[in-house]
Amino acid sequence: MLKSENPLVGGTALRRAAIQSPGFQTGVTGWAINQDGSAEFNNVVIRNGQVVSGTALYYSGAPAAGNLVASVSAAAGTDSKGNAYLAGIATYASLGGQVVATVLSPGAGNPGVFFYSAATEAGPYSTIAHITPDLLGQLTVSGNLTVLGSIINGLTVTGGLTADKETISSGQATGPMLDITNTTAAPTAPNLRVTLQAAGDPAIGFRVTGDTSSRFLADVTAGGLARIRTGPGNAALDTSLVRAAAAQWFADPVAFNNGGAAEVPLTVGGTGAAFANSWANAAAPGTPLQYARNAAPFHTMSWVGRIVAPVGIVAGQTITAAVAAAYRPAHTQKVAAINVTTGGAVRLSFGSAGTLAFQAGAVAGDSIDLGDLIYLDA
Repeated sequence: MLKSENPLVGGTALRRAAIQSPGFQTGVTGWAINQDGSAEFNNVVIRNGQVVSGTALYYSGAPAAGNLVASVSAAAGTDSKGNAYLAGIATYASLGGQVVATVLSPGAGNPGVFFYSAATEAGPYSTIAHITPDLLGQLTVSGNLTVLGSIINGLTVTGGLTADKETISSGQATGPMLDITNTTAAPTAPNLRVTLQAAGDPAIGFRVTGDTSSRFLADVTAGGLARIRTGPGNAALDTSLVRAAAAQWFADPVAFNNGGAAEVPLTVGGTGAAFANSWANAAAPGTPLQYARNAAPFHTMSWVGRIVAPVGIVAGQTITAAVAAAYRPAHTQKVAAINVTTGGAVRLSFGSAGTLAFQAGAVAGDSIDLGDLIYLDA
């Protein structure tokens, strides 16, 4: 029975500032009930009870800075040991030298799981990612998502640009590792699109384990031309196929178009080798003498044009100076030509020295028309 003369309780009021167990130490041992309504117990069992508007803090060991492991609170705050806690149902753990908090529904209007980080237990906390649901059963994930194992029903990813690297690695023995199915007929966009920052950037490449360079690479040249390049995998790319113009591919087997420049005919006395021994282009309607490498047949080049024989023409006389090494055959070959003036055949030759030479079939002033394909033999 509570009596008015009781030294602890008089009527319904606690007369003393607090009552406590023998040897009570805050945060260590015993219990205490304070006059202001606060209390401290070691273990409490509440049967069929409630905690209304309360803040529950859970520690690993005795309360201290850095050992808060969980909290339940309607509002964020800081405990007496300097641990910042967040609103909602939260857990705290160390990760990468920082404190990471996982919070279930931190406040009205925020259903989901939210992740925060802070440099120390004192905070402040910043949002790093969250997973939120909608009423259709879909989840929205902010931040990066790593999926381990199988995906049931499907995974939809929406979002903007990131600076992240996505890596898929698996010991898949059957079936594709990445399978894209578009269930809409005649889509207006490609199912896989790579957008480059600038012309000259690589787009898609293939390698074999151990390669130091791509064996296949699709990119855009610095000049803006679409290009496909290939190589051995242990050295630089050395062969390419380039879009030269509308409805036109251009290729060259002499490791030429890797720079993105399409092969164009070189004119003798102009963009190519010079004329020699007073040989010159014939007047119109003849084509100026020129040469070029061919995409096909493989490993060939061509001579085309009309020239006029000079005074002093002799057998073995060179018509041009040496052309570049990539245009020279290993062995001397004939070059077919017609003497336009007489209608007869003219014999010319072209060899490893890289010079076009006259052999027979013309005299000074005759017009000679060339048009022959040369095999760049090894």
